[in-house]
Formats: sequence, C-alpha cells, structure tokens
Amino acid sequence: MSSYKVVSPSSEGQLIEQLENMAKNHDHVSEVRVDDASSAIQLKLDGKAHFFGYPDVAIPVRKDKLNQAKEIVSRLERTIKSGTPPTREEAHALYETLAH
Repeated sequence: MSSYKVVSPSSEGQLIEQLENMAKNHDHVSEVRVDDASSAIQLKLDGKAHFFGYPDVAIPVRKDKLNQAKEIVSRLERTIKSGTPPTREEAHALYETLAH
C-alpha cells in the first residue's frame, strides 16, 4: 500500500489548476477514488511518475460530503483520463465537498 501526500487546495482556482494538470498528464494517473476510511480523494499515479518524484496524493473531503464527492469524482475520473480538463462548474462542485 502506498502512502499519500496530503494536499488541500487553498482556493477553488488552485483546485482547477491541479485538475487541469491531472488532465494534461492523464497517462500517469492510475486511479482516482474517494476513500471512506480516510475521508479523502486519493489520486494514484503510475510508476513513471513515482520515479520522477511525484507522489500519490490525498485531498481531504468533508465526512458529510463523501457521497457527493464520490459522484463528482466518478464523472471527473472519466473526463480526466480522456485528457479533457473539468469545467469550472465541476471543479466548484468538487471544491464544495473538500475539508478546508
């Protein structure tokens, strides 16, 4: 089991930037999911990304928003893996679920 670097976007704009970067580098994204036990969105990267020093990432989610985050992440994972950045509306909805 890998360890995750916990990151918490300080603004909606920073989250949008991170999501756009994930879409741009989608070939290195192995999995994006919401983990109930850690109440976090977990972003797992491939071995090549790890080799170059990029860690797997966990973004804390509010416990009362876990189900909403799961729905959004499910849609975003398909979007990101296709190399398409999410819309501002999708990023805003996700940001509203995060623990700040």
